Amino acid sequence: MPQMAPMSWTLMMLIFIMIFMLMLTIKYFNYQYQINMNETSKYSINIITWKL
Repeated sequence: MPQMAPMSWTLMMLIFIMIFMLMLTIKYFNYQYQINMNETSKYSINIITWKL
């Protein structure tokens, strides 16, 4: 029988996916920020930067 993946490996994969999604979100918000420089997008950028 094939062995189950260790918990640490699964955790590492989950963390990697979360970081990847976070990077995509930041790129999306930067794109939106460049398109319309209004207060709402600036606020979103500040919130994301603060959470990092």
